[in-house]
Amino acid sequence: MPKLSRPLRLTLKAVFSAIAIGGLVAGINWHDLPKLIVGYKWEFAVAAFIGLAIQFPISGLKWHAALKVCNVDLSFSRLTRFYCISHFVGQFLPTSIGGDAYRVFRVLPLVEPHSRAVTSIVIDRIVGLGALLCLGAVGAVFLMGHFQLPQGYLAALGFGLAAAVGGGLALYLGWFGVVRRKLQHLKMVAAIQGDLMQLLRAGWRWVPLLVMSFVFQLVA
Repeated sequence: MPKLSRPLRLTLKAVFSAIAIGGLVAGINWHDLPKLIVGYKWEFAVAAFIGLAIQFPISGLKWHAALKVCNVDLSFSRLTRFYCISHFVGQFLPTSIGGDAYRVFRVLPLVEPHSRAVTSIVIDRIVGLGALLCLGAVGAVFLMGHFQLPQGYLAALGFGLAAAVGGGLALYLGWFGVVRRKLQHLKMVAAIQGDLMQLLRAGWRWVPLLVMSFVFQLVA
């Protein structure tokens, strides 16, 4: 397949971007917009815009840290650019899976083994979810005296944490060795096993990912 020239690729990108932005603009109810603007607290809008803008470089740093855990080093500027594009792509699907798929697509040719591209996204999401749950637990502690729901949240979080620790210990102790040996001939299983071993060897490289995940959740 012949490679497209740079001017043609830029033109195609501009055309598709214009079509996508036009679709978003067409969905705005311009008739009711003036009614919504009247009396609106613009300081909240400015704060929200600043918070959203800050999220993009933070997300680039978080993704960079996730790749470092996978023993992959890509430039922060490139990853931030990929993330900004993936965020735009994700607006057209009901979940963020489209944006994650785009991130994998762009990083896949740049890493070896290729499975690290997927693993970095997975641990990025898992650690981010863990940070969100931890912040929720802090809030639940302060609300326990006023509502019953925080108690249930903390109980469910405790059971989930115990199950995760138990599963991790079982995996570390080799309790799933029989299943692993039966499936080891599959390339996907071998790749997963190799990535898991790398995650266990990452050591201090987890610290920046944990820090950036908490920062991202606080800003969001």
